[in-house]
Amino acid sequence: MSHKCRICNESALPVISYGKMPLANAFLTKDQFAGEYFFELAVAHCPACKMFQLVEQPNPEMMFHGDYAFFSGTSKKMAAHFAAKAESHIKSFLNGKNNPFVVELGSNDGIFLKNFAVKSIRHLGIEPSGNVAAEACKNGVNSLVAFFGKDTAEKVRAEYGAADIISAANVMCHIPDLDSVGRGVDALLALDGIFEFEDPYLGAMIEKTSYDQIYDEHVYIFSAQAVANAFARHGLELFHVEPLQTHGGSMRYYLCRKGAHQVRGSVKEQLIWEEKLGLGRADTYKAFAGRCRQNREELVS
Repeated sequence: MSHKCRICNESALPVISYGKMPLANAFLTKDQFAGEYFFELAVAHCPACKMFQLVEQPNPEMMFHGDYAFFSGTSKKMAAHFAAKAESHIKSFLNGKNNPFVVELGSNDGIFLKNFAVKSIRHLGIEPSGNVAAEACKNGVNSLVAFFGKDTAEKVRAEYGAADIISAANVMCHIPDLDSVGRGVDALLALDGIFEFEDPYLGAMIEKTSYDQIYDEHVYIFSAQAVANAFARHGLELFHVEPLQTHGGSMRYYLCRKGAHQVRGSVKEQLIWEEKLGLGRADTYKAFAGRCRQNREELVS
């Protein structure tokens, strides 16, 4: 049975279903067990736009709220990772800028933006979970409790001006309505600004059979070809990609307004590699599903 793709509305083909599952970060008390929420954890791939996606996802407010369980700052390794990323962005994209402005989507406890705050660089974190946003404020990071979309983007631009950098880390894969993000980026991004995000990479998941990447928060597992297709409809162009070791294999995607930055060779190289890996083919996902089932059988035997 096919499903409508969340991005292009074409038929997305089923890959595998894990049956009824609860929310991964819902730590319930004993008296809440009887009313625990379950949904079908199933994934599909779209042959048209190449997006790998959840068929059903719980309402975002059920997962991102005032009691969100994950604080990014608890990881020393990720703190170092984001410090290096901030330093690289400052040198590559803010050098020579007059009073630059940096925005992060899903800024959590400010683990990334604090590197700009200490340098007195204008910044704003947009974070829907109030408890982690409050922690960011304690760390000196300007934060707005909100979901990001065009309305939020227009309000931010009216108050702060256009953003030179819009960044996100392990966040974009959580957002079901990527069109809303695209419209928001278009409303907020400076003419020569960059929109950069990193998330677990589909190619790494397929190669390593890392099916633990599939859960309620990961509505998408991205590839370069899927990212390019999803944001081209909003006038954004993929101009650079950067493989990362985090989370078992991630990818950092750099986008800009079409023509604002030269498209680098890394994009062509990644697209060629994805074609060889078969990220757009049904047989690739059939084989992946088979390995997942075999692994499960070995674990329970």
